[in-house]
Amino acid sequence: MLQLIFTYAPFMERFFDTRPVDFVHGIEIVLIGIGLFAVLELEKLWLRRRAGSLSVR
Repeated sequence: MLQLIFTYAPFMERFFDTRPVDFVHGIEIVLIGIGLFAVLELEKLWLRRRAGSLSVR
């Protein structure tokens, strides 16, 4: 929510000299974020399973 205020609130645009992100680029940013989140969660799952299999030996 704070990120949206920072990006789109007119007083923040004037204060930080920012520009709003257009819709297409916003969708790209969200999709990249979801993809990165999925990759990191899969890595954590893989590391947990690997650590569990090493402790059994």
